[in-house]
Amino acid sequence: MKKAFCLLFALCLCLTSCGMPGKEEIRELVLENRELLESCAEKGDFAEAASLVGSISENEKYVDFSCGGEGMGSETAYCGFFYIPSDDPLDFFGKLTPSGEGYLWVEWEHGEGDNTVYLEKIFDCFYYYELTY
Repeated sequence: MKKAFCLLFALCLCLTSCGMPGKEEIRELVLENRELLESCAEKGDFAEAASLVGSISENEKYVDFSCGGEGMGSETAYCGFFYIPSDDPLDFFGKLTPSGEGYLWVEWEHGEGDNTVYLEKIFDCFYYYELTY
């Protein structure tokens, strides 16, 4: 039983700490690949940039480049960067509060919950993000 518990604990530890890059790592990734990202944005096709990140999700208002996450359940955080064609994060987040070098959206200010989104501009139309749940 003790072995099973230790194995389960080790598995949970691996799954919850599989790595979430820091803000500076993501910032460097975006800046080092600026030409590629801007070219993809001009074409409206981000397939060439897929190898840079864990996953890419597109919708009509932004493109989400997910770079990783950690945690489990209600203690989960994700990070990456957004491409926002309008260069205005208010387009899809509504009210943002200045925070540090960027902006913060807190769910409880808009209803119930404790989810947060922190955004920080990297360069025109590209924003670092950290989501917490």
